[in-house]
Amino acid sequence: MVDLNEVSEEEIEKACEKSLEEEDVTKPELGPEQILNALMGIEHMAHFEWREAALEACPDVDPQELVEKYWEIVGRDTADSYVTMLDKTEPTFVRDVANSIAFSSVAMGEDAKVIKGRSDLEYYVRWDRCPWYEYGRRYDAVEEDLPGCDKWCEVVIERINKYFGTNIKFETLKAHPLGDDCCLRRIWSEENPAEKYKEWETPIEP
Repeated sequence: MVDLNEVSEEEIEKACEKSLEEEDVTKPELGPEQILNALMGIEHMAHFEWREAALEACPDVDPQELVEKYWEIVGRDTADSYVTMLDKTEPTFVRDVANSIAFSSVAMGEDAKVIKGRSDLEYYVRWDRCPWYEYGRRYDAVEEDLPGCDKWCEVVIERINKYFGTNIKFETLKAHPLGDDCCLRRIWSEENPAEKYKEWETPIEP
């Protein structure tokens, strides 16, 4: 019988080489969808695990301020990726901004859709299911969910406006943490960027 408590590096190397030669190896086989679903779960859990570690390491930090600062940074980087895909001279600019937000949401496992409002300058993003809210309940941090999401949206819209010189606005109309059946945000502009900026040169830096 092999004594597993006492083993040399040489014995370990020989044992591994033998198993490799005999193909006595197990490798998990995951399809793209399985990998994506696993990564989304890891992403959500990692956020709350990071939050828990940060608060334990810095007990004097206000949890709400910490989380809002986190989403402020995420919103900054997200917006900077959006501006490479947006063009304010396009008549679909406002819709494209809403679609960008929905795209990020779907990529994180959320059920998000863009709904046209009363004109081409008004759209609604609706979330019928959101794992961030579900994980927030699991980690007893639901009160941080809505302020965090609003901070992210606020920074995204602010940086898009700064970059393009536009005046896109947003407001939160419904939210799961408030007991609503969905999260609903209105995104609109009082002017048509495509008409105002028919001749548009290089935008300013974020």
